[in-house]
Amino acid sequence: MSLVALEESRTFPPKMYLLVVWIVTSLFALFGIIVSAAWSIAFWIWTAVLLVSLRQVWATHWIQVDQKGIRVRNLLFHRKEVEWDTITDVNEREIPVRKNKSFFVLKISGEMNVRSSKETTIMIDSDIAGFDILRELIQNVMVSKASEQS
Repeated sequence: MSLVALEESRTFPPKMYLLVVWIVTSLFALFGIIVSAAWSIAFWIWTAVLLVSLRQVWATHWIQVDQKGIRVRNLLFHRKEVEWDTITDVNEREIPVRKNKSFFVLKISGEMNVRSSKETTIMIDSDIAGFDILRELIQNVMVSKASEQS
């Protein structure tokens, strides 16, 4: 597969139930902070729950792949972008979770097009809807890129 196959942009969203769970957890934690006595142990527990849930909402991201490269953005539109030509390394890690279930992480290293001298790493985990298609797409593009260089 070459970059010609990527003429139209494809977006891979997160699994929405995870985003909904963490947003609802944030709202419950905020309510817990409001109703608990100030500086009590319950206040600190709800604060910790709120911080963890907000971090999870921030970490939830959408992946966009097209002919130019890979872009990652979160709920607040914080973006990372790596062009295909600047990708230096793609690593895949498999983390066994259960007997027949694994969690996968793709680690893509390259230079950002905004700051050409800055190296960036995009971490894509298997909590993305269509992760298998995304992984295969990235692997095929990298193989075709390697064959063009040789």
